[in-house]
Amino acid sequence: MKSHFLLAVVLVSLCPVTFAQSDMHNSTEKPAPSEAQESFTQLKTLAANWKGPVTVDPPQPEMNTDKPVQVSLRVTLGEMRWCMR
Repeated sequence: MKSHFLLAVVLVSLCPVTFAQSDMHNSTEKPAPSEAQESFTQLKTLAANWKGPVTVDPPQPEMNTDKPVQVSLRVTLGEMRWCMR
């Protein structure tokens, strides 16, 4: 009889803990973005087609640095992709 009473007391005392934890999932507040997320958000603003001169260090005789280089940056599924032409 004592064990049934003790079991009932334990179960009833756990109910508020269970309900308190279930409210955490209903929060409408978003967590603060991490430093990496903030950096990536800034990096995404560079997505475009860029064209300009190129400097090679150390100099490479087989590379023609007289012509400008075109670089395309685009965001795809949460990552930056670049292509140099």
